[in-house]
Amino acid sequence: MSSPHDPRSLVGRWAFERVVTDRLADEVIDVDGTVELSVEDDGRVRWAEQGTMHRRGADIEVSRVLYVVEREGGWMVIFDDGRDFHPWSPGAQVVHLCGADTYAGWSSSGRRRGG
Repeated sequence: MSSPHDPRSLVGRWAFERVVTDRLADEVIDVDGTVELSVEDDGRVRWAEQGTMHRRGADIEVSRVLYVVEREGGWMVIFDDGRDFHPWSPGAQVVHLCGADTYAGWSSSGRRRGG
């Protein structure tokens, strides 16, 4: 049996919610949708998001694909081009610096979606 910190234990479809603070536009933006976790033939966990960004006056469809890969000492979330994003640390805050921007958040399991 895999541990709760093993992303393979979360294979399936999940709901996600995200809040984006756009300091340049002085706007707080809600994003919601689903994330599908599946195990690839090479052992990576594919993390595919589809959702809607709710901006002032417009809803924008968004999507992205990430991977969770096992590394010495734990798991790492990477972008689809192989760059590191952040350690896989359910329940702990993660921070990713991206130029002048900072991504800060956490992940936790909760609402599984049917399908």
